[in-house]
Amino acid sequence: MNLMLFLSRGMMQLAGKLAPPSRTGWKAAMQGEFAAIQEEGRALSWSAGCLGAALGWRIARETPFMAAVILASAVAYLAYMALFWMTDYAVGDSLSLMMWRQQACIAAVCLICSLAWPRRVAFIALAIPLSFGGGAFLQFVWNDVLTPRDAYPGYHAWSAWYSAFSAVVGEVWPGAAGALAGVFIAKAWRRAAMSRRSGAGLP
Repeated sequence: MNLMLFLSRGMMQLAGKLAPPSRTGWKAAMQGEFAAIQEEGRALSWSAGCLGAALGWRIARETPFMAAVILASAVAYLAYMALFWMTDYAVGDSLSLMMWRQQACIAAVCLICSLAWPRRVAFIALAIPLSFGGGAFLQFVWNDVLTPRDAYPGYHAWSAWYSAFSAVVGEVWPGAAGALAGVFIAKAWRRAAMSRRSGAGLP
């Protein structure tokens, strides 16, 4: 198969997947126009334009969701800091208790977000924990794992990677647990609502 034709078809398929349901008519029109194009160069430019348009539609559609995820991560961090200053700082609690409170805040926020967007549970379970505290985990990976520490005697990269793995597990598992709990609750609510409708004889 010609490379230009292969790229054109691939971009059209990706554009079709990215286009939101509200743009179904536009998607069908773009695909019909693409099928009628005979020149390979024009087909490539047309498919690139369609991909750009579909990407713009998808970004516009996902902006509220992404903003909500960023806000939710900030809320989780602020809730944790409020608990820290009200309790840990004054009483001097142990590090393990501080971690449990951090994980509880992450789980609660992920649960709420998954109730609103049950089909985005995987993204919620990863994005909120990893962006918690302004992306503290990503900063840790950059500063302590990817940046060499030749000046530090006894530094081992494998130990830094193990610490990073432990950190991501410690932050992601409460987010995953909260998000999955939200999905189960949303499904239970939906089933209960359907049962009430069927019992009342409603369509």
